[in-house]
Amino acid sequence: MPTVPKHILPAVFGMFLAALVLLGPAPQQLVAQSAPSKQLTVLEQKQMRAEMLLKDSHNSINSLFRSRENYFKTLSDLHVSSASYPEIMRTLQTQRIQLTIDLAGIEAVEEALMKRTAVKQYRESDEVIQKLKENVALYQKYYDSIKALHERGTKSAQDMLSRELQLNAAKVKLAQAMAPREGTKVGELSSVAIERIEKQAKLSMIEKLLTKYYPGGPIVESLKESESRMELELSRKAQLERQLDEIKMEVFDFGVNEKD
Repeated sequence: MPTVPKHILPAVFGMFLAALVLLGPAPQQLVAQSAPSKQLTVLEQKQMRAEMLLKDSHNSINSLFRSRENYFKTLSDLHVSSASYPEIMRTLQTQRIQLTIDLAGIEAVEEALMKRTAVKQYRESDEVIQKLKENVALYQKYYDSIKALHERGTKSAQDMLSRELQLNAAKVKLAQAMAPREGTKVGELSSVAIERIEKQAKLSMIEKLLTKYYPGGPIVESLKESESRMELELSRKAQLERQLDEIKMEVFDFGVNEKD
């Protein structure tokens, strides 16, 4: 076996060390160095995904908030709220049914009295009646004016109801002045006629209010759905914020450990 001269051993040993340096660390050392880098990359990717999801949640909440504001404005224009709307509609519908039943009974009584009573047409003087007719015409003019303003949105339903009640009161006075003055049955017939006019006026207003409020039904349902979605989205946002904070803390701890 050939031997290496002793005088060149140091040179050979030096070349061997240089080769080791050029070759770099052993594979085990490479794995040890690359593992932390991969871990950091995974954490950064998790953070990025969490931030994207959180941004999406913010956008969804903003969109739901704008929708809710529009629903609230629509209900405000109707002078109702999501809480009061169902009760208002139930009350109006119940009153409509009751008034319809009452009017049917009044008309039957009125018809029976008309058949049973020979009515003599004694009434107020023509001058009084003419004045009352002028009052009715005047209140009708006021009511028509307020109704037109209400339809343009410058007067409330309450203003229109007030004028309609004034008009109906004038009609009642005219009916009383023109009613016969003789006999108990005649007085009873007059009272029935007045009651019928009052109930017809109330029923007419209820029908108008129901027509006005009907469009609010879908709005109330949409508002309820929007509020449920908002609650879920806020809960999701809070959960994403917690997860993002945890990931950021992991990234921070990882950096501190690497420096150590």
